[in-house]
Amino acid sequence: MKNSLLVTLFLFLSVSAFAQRNVSVEITAGAISSFSSATNSVDGSKVPMENSIGGNAGLSLLFPISEKWDLYSEFGFYRNGMRNEIKNPTNEFYLFRSIVPPAYTPSFSIGGRYNFSIKKPGFYVQPGLTLSTSTSMGAMNGFDGSGESTLEQINKIGTAIRLDVGKKFMTKKDNYFLLGLRYQQGITGLNNYTNPLISNGVVLGEVTQETKGSFFGVFVGYGLNTGNWKRSSKK
Repeated sequence: MKNSLLVTLFLFLSVSAFAQRNVSVEITAGAISSFSSATNSVDGSKVPMENSIGGNAGLSLLFPISEKWDLYSEFGFYRNGMRNEIKNPTNEFYLFRSIVPPAYTPSFSIGGRYNFSIKKPGFYVQPGLTLSTSTSMGAMNGFDGSGESTLEQINKIGTAIRLDVGKKFMTKKDNYFLLGLRYQQGITGLNNYTNPLISNGVVLGEVTQETKGSFFGVFVGYGLNTGNWKRSSKK
């Protein structure tokens, strides 16, 4: 239901965008490091986490609103920070996880793109707002009696701010390749993920991990200028 809402919103903006002239369609993909934070129930201290490396991909529509500004909307997904592991170089303890969270989080983004030149044209900065869906899987006991894992929703839809910085490399047909950096900072929480902390077969306490949809990464992409389609249809 939540994913359908994001898709519906993307399609609505897509129809509106295609009513404009010179709409661009972009496909991007890249690698990101997803962030999460965690605390333990023994003393309430922070637990260091290994940020997981995973994928980020999206389909975007952009249409110009001025000489330098474009409005964009994107439907995509990114690596779920709930897959992060605790830093444990000595292997003295581990988290028992009887619930495996989804590997990726669906998202919808909307914002603006400012195009500028640094000696050569094609640079841009792109701030935006991201809506992401969370997961609710309740609680599940371990088969060996090691404890119970709980995956809870904090918010059904989480919000985040996103900033892209990139460079466009134009082709002869007025399409383009993309190369850039992307940072997303979660504002509201998505999930709490609680698991037993075990050492030498003994449950020491619990570790609760929180995700907000924050990550940093790099991406490449390709953009299609739909104005080319309109010109071809007139020939």
